[in-house]
Amino acid sequence: MSLNERLNNDLKSAMKAKEKEKLTLIRSVKAEFKKKEIDEGPLSGEVEVQILLKMIKQRREAAAGFRQGGAEDRALNEDWEAEQLEGYLPPPPSEEEIDSAITEEVAKIPQAERSPRSMGVVMKALQARFAGRPVDGKALAAKIKAKL
Repeated sequence: MSLNERLNNDLKSAMKAKEKEKLTLIRSVKAEFKKKEIDEGPLSGEVEVQILLKMIKQRREAAAGFRQGGAEDRALNEDWEAEQLEGYLPPPPSEEEIDSAITEEVAKIPQAERSPRSMGVVMKALQARFAGRPVDGKALAAKIKAKL
């Protein structure tokens, strides 16, 4: 089942159950998808995941801001929305999968050329390899740096 189909099914069930918060959240996701679709044409799975990751990041940042401002109830709502959005993401690659991919990509680089400067090449290849799946870029960069 595609992400859009899952959203449509969840939208219908939220309407039937009269879950206003979930209904609003799903509608906002569909609106973001529609905006991007109008701008760029049909969306791929990778683009949909990028949109979801962006929305999750926005909610996490908003929750932190609300906590600093003393609005804990609003921060909890933002956290809840982020958790709901995370439920639509595909599973992230396992640690073993990431480690083996890093090893493969580093092996493609000649030994004499391996340096921190070649990190960008490896990072770009891994991002293409794991496109459409949520990967922590900072953790990935740290692992690549350790292998180089």
